[in-house]
Amino acid sequence: MPDKINPVAFQLVRICWSVFGTLTWDRDAATWNNEHSEKIRQTDFHRLVGNTCGRLRLRSRELAVYAKTEWGEGERGHYNFLIGRQGTKNVSPKIIAATMLGIWLKEHGRAKIEPFDAIRQWQGVKYQSKLESDVHGQPICPAEFISTVLRAMIRKNSSESLSPRFTPAISRKDFTFASAKWHDETLRYGNTLTR
Repeated sequence: MPDKINPVAFQLVRICWSVFGTLTWDRDAATWNNEHSEKIRQTDFHRLVGNTCGRLRLRSRELAVYAKTEWGEGERGHYNFLIGRQGTKNVSPKIIAATMLGIWLKEHGRAKIEPFDAIRQWQGVKYQSKLESDVHGQPICPAEFISTVLRAMIRKNSSESLSPRFTPAISRKDFTFASAKWHDETLRYGNTLTR
């Protein structure tokens, strides 16, 4: 069953991203589908961001961050995230990604952390924010983390999108599909910006 487009992706595609990442854990307790495991994933992620900011002299409260759990084969949770250029402009994406990867590999297990490929902006955002279904076709709705800075950027971009000069940075086919599905997915999955 194909993954559905998360309505928040249409806001995320308008952000300039610095880092794309996926975190996995060696210990099973962090991969299960329950509140305790979700708290472990979120805590470990925020610790990673904090440690990276400390090493690179960045301020975590100034970062635009989007993150959420994704369920892979066997429904083992791993954590996807995007970090924006907002708040990181003095440090290259390559250095941020390498620092994060070094910290993570020492403490937790495997990860894929790399500079965001702006050429594939829509594909990267769509992948990181996708909506998944379980084996029975029921939606899986993990909590999404949207930093305060990112929320402000989304609000600003939303108010600017009312301008007649706004042109979405996605294909017409994807935009039309999402426009038709927006109402249905918002009702089914709830407002992702209020979590």
